[in-house]
Amino acid sequence: MNFYRHQVKIRNEKIRSGVLTRFRESIFIKISSSLKNITNEF
Repeated sequence: MNFYRHQVKIRNEKIRSGVLTRFRESIFIKISSSLKNITNEF
């Protein structure tokens, strides 16, 4: 029972970290594109 709970916890953490990574990448893409726009205006 404890082993099963541990496996579920690991899977949840993997899913959460994957979502966080995707979220961070999209934010990074938005920031870099807006930075390009700012540097183009100067």
